[in-house]
Amino acid sequence: MNAKNNRTKKTKDSRNLIPIISSFLMIILLYNISITNQYTSEIDEKINLAEELLKPAMIAAILITANDCTDCDTLDSTIAKINSSSDIDLASLKTQDISSDEGKSLARQYGIKQLPAIIITGQTDKTQNVINAIESADGIYNKDMIALITPTKPIYYDIETATTIGDVKATIITDDSCESCINIDSLISQIEAGGITIIEKENLEHNSTTATDLISEYNINKLPALIFSSDFGEYEGMNALWAPVGSVEDDGSFVLRNISAPYLDLDTGKVVGLMTVISLTDNTCDECYDAKVHEDIIGSMGGVIATWTDIDISTDKGKDYIERYNITSIPTILLSEDADRYPQLVSVWPSVGTFESDGTLVFRKNEVMTGMTYKNILTGEIIS
Repeated sequence: MNAKNNRTKKTKDSRNLIPIISSFLMIILLYNISITNQYTSEIDEKINLAEELLKPAMIAAILITANDCTDCDTLDSTIAKINSSSDIDLASLKTQDISSDEGKSLARQYGIKQLPAIIITGQTDKTQNVINAIESADGIYNKDMIALITPTKPIYYDIETATTIGDVKATIITDDSCESCINIDSLISQIEAGGITIIEKENLEHNSTTATDLISEYNINKLPALIFSSDFGEYEGMNALWAPVGSVEDDGSFVLRNISAPYLDLDTGKVVGLMTVISLTDNTCDECYDAKVHEDIIGSMGGVIATWTDIDISTDKGKDYIERYNITSIPTILLSEDADRYPQLVSVWPSVGTFESDGTLVFRKNEVMTGMTYKNILTGEIIS
């Protein structure tokens, strides 16, 4: 009887456990479903994030211009460079001139001092590739990750002074009667090739009223003269570059002082740097090289020859030069003292000749004339 009652009780207790076990299993099932949904959601989120990262960054650009600066860069190439990146989608591009209220407001808001400028907003820091693309276009990020592109060198418009910076004017003063004087235009072309923007060139004859005033104001004593306006100094490195060749005046003008020969000396009225050359030869030496080869060598070092005279050593003049300068081999050349106006020529001359007390430069070392035949006039020997 007791055994039967115990079996009945156990059966009843087992039945009572079923709802509890079922509830527990349901809880586990729901938990697993929840966890699965959570993982699925996280996976979906990561997939969506990965897909989003693969899309180009959506950015917007505002170009602030200065219509008064006709020589300023349009920044078209900069905008094209940014838009060419596969990591960027330039969704909108608006333009505001600094003369407009909106343009002024934007310049103040972002602390812009120079124009033209570009303000880039949107997904500017979406990926490192986006950042690299914007920075490669000279974009600089502020604390809010808004990128600003402003001029790094002239020509640009300065908002504070409302002026264009970097517009250089060149004034050239010449004496038309000096046909052999150096041509300043070639120097200006070299300067322009170096990135300097010269918007105006004014050529003045030295006896014009404007020219005489400038000659007096800047104490110019050589022609041609070259004067650059103060904006020349806005270009990086120009002040240091100019120091060895010219002066910077109180008004900011740059005046060229060290002019290459030939030039007109206004104090003496004479053209400086026109050499006279005398070549000493021996008509009996048919094998000797033609002294005229020295003409090209002199020219390659900037020298300008006004007159060239050939004198045979058998003549009275020839004998006089041989004795005066103690010449031992021919052919040779004698350069007038104007040769010392050519730095390159002067620098190499000690290795081939001498500087005489009367200013004459005498060529002496025929042995440096490779492949040329010359004569030792002391021994009569022909040397090849």
